[in-house]
Amino acid sequence: MRRILSILLLSFLAVSDPKDANVIVHIGNDTGSSGYTRTGNVLTPNTSLLITVEIVQASTQKALWSGTQSWSPFRRTPTKNLVKELRKRVEEQEKGE
Repeated sequence: MRRILSILLLSFLAVSDPKDANVIVHIGNDTGSSGYTRTGNVLTPNTSLLITVEIVQASTQKALWSGTQSWSPFRRTPTKNLVKELRKRVEEQEKGE
């Protein structure tokens, strides 16, 4: 797992057929809900846009790593932050070897 993630972070080759890939990167979004806010007699749902990055081993379809962050006007780069988080984790693992 570590080696695959290290290779992914150092360099990659995009392929047109997923069958030719070692790993597949899924980037998606979904809306999340964390209850309701009451303003007077009005209930408003607390929803947020969630961004997910998932690294999947192509041969087994098993997730090697996954991370999710919420998007907001004050946090505009959740995908970039997730990739930084993945890179940091791999670098920490490599230092421990």
